[in-house]
Amino acid sequence: MKTLQKAFVLTALLPILANAQQSDFWQQVNGPFGATVEHVVVNPVNDDICIYIESEGIFRSTDGGASWMPAANAGLPGSTPNVLAINASGALFAGTKTGIFRSTDNGETWQQVYAGTIRTRQVNSIIINLQNGEIFAGASFVSDATLLRSSDNGDSWAEFTAGLSDVWTLHALAQNASTGALFAATQRGGVLTSTDRGESWSPVDTTLKKWNITTLVAHTNGDLFAGADSLRKYAIFRYTPGQGKWMKALAPASQVLALAQSPSGVLYAGTNGTSEGIYISQDSGRTWQQSSNGLFNLQIKALSFDSKDRIYSGTQCAGVFVSSDKGVNWTGINEGLKFSTVLS
Repeated sequence: MKTLQKAFVLTALLPILANAQQSDFWQQVNGPFGATVEHVVVNPVNDDICIYIESEGIFRSTDGGASWMPAANAGLPGSTPNVLAINASGALFAGTKTGIFRSTDNGETWQQVYAGTIRTRQVNSIIINLQNGEIFAGASFVSDATLLRSSDNGDSWAEFTAGLSDVWTLHALAQNASTGALFAATQRGGVLTSTDRGESWSPVDTTLKKWNITTLVAHTNGDLFAGADSLRKYAIFRYTPGQGKWMKALAPASQVLALAQSPSGVLYAGTNGTSEGIYISQDSGRTWQQSSNGLFNLQIKALSFDSKDRIYSGTQCAGVFVSSDKGVNWTGINEGLKFSTVLS
């Protein structure tokens, strides 16, 4: 009887599957589907794109994402880096659980340039001043953070801790392009600032001290934007110098993992939920609009731009997407990417 029932169900499904194959039930996608892209960086000189795929390593594209080539990743630890950054000459820097690694050949080989101690080897954030090449990195251990600074392309590092005691993690760093002031997104410390190249730190204000600050961007107009969460509440806050306090700019339903500003000044926020995707603001954070047209997965892991104002989005289990119209539409660019996430 069970065999007859199974045969009946299969027979009934065949016309449905045949019709679905002839209809729009299936949508062609560009390349393999399933890669979790943790980091996206773009070479500021030639617009080459480097991404880090979970459990696979660095991939590189020299044609705007039309095709991808895997790097050898020799010398880079197997675990996913906490952060990936690129300087003006195309050198890559990866912050990991065991220090900082540098690659000068597009991820083929890596050299450890900072090992640190047990208190400083966990590196969660890196920012590079593209004008003078100075590198800043945030390291942490339990309840104390350390700011690392290099002025010689990572060959040597200075360590600074003033104002960073009882700060658990430096999740992200940002720099004001006009003044050179540094800002740090922290856990248990709110948003901190430094006006002496990272040697000492103080709170921007104390409003966000109880929030976990996940990401940070310094807008060209001088405002700061911080992605934050606390007890399952999520927000993007804006701080305008002279006003003296953080103001809530957006209250998304999920955690903000990526904040970025395009060369034309447009703000983008990538969320980690299943219903929102990317928010865009074209008026310095006063209003925000959702953007998800063409995205197959709305969990956004990373955002980055090229010199032509195209924005690249790394996603959970769906690879890389690009938008050439300021986020209105997105197109998958995954030809040649490997994926390792098992979808059930």
